[in-house]
Amino acid sequence: ASMKQLAKENNAYQAYIDSDPVAQGIMSQEELNKAVEDHASRVKDAAKQQQEIVRDQRAALDDMISEMREGGKSFAEIFGSDEYRKQLQEIGNAAAEAARLEAQASGTSRKQALADMGVTEESLGNMTGAKRELMAERVNARTAAYEAKAAEEARQEAMKGTDERHRKAAEAEEK
Repeated sequence: ASMKQLAKENNAYQAYIDSDPVAQGIMSQEELNKAVEDHASRVKDAAKQQQEIVRDQRAALDDMISEMREGGKSFAEIFGSDEYRKQLQEIGNAAAEAARLEAQASGTSRKQALADMGVTEESLGNMTGAKRELMAERVNARTAAYEAKAAEEARQEAMKGTDERHRKAAEAEEK
């Protein structure tokens, strides 16, 4: 599954947990606790994998630039090339998914959403029926919005940072 798909599945899973499967008789509290723990572990592993993908893509860009330089291309030609822009975009996309998964794994986005809504996990857990469903939907929507914002910020930062690093190296080499 793609990391973007995994992030969507994580949000759906959180909505399922918020639907109170224990009260619905779907599972016991112990089963729910184990499922939540297993899920959190999978998300953390996926976030680590995604960080590794970002590192690999940065290394691939370094290799591509070296090969293009050895092939006689100027830095201006390299930085203006579709290949360079495409590689930067891929690094940005990978960094975005890493940030989204990290926000999920750490719980940062959910904690922020809960705080904005003026509720705690405990108070949400104590709500029942339609009130709980509505609050859970609002919290989960806000959580997804925070994750999207973190992802976009990471995308922009990764692309900008990688580009700046290469341009500074080019300047130093050209002196």
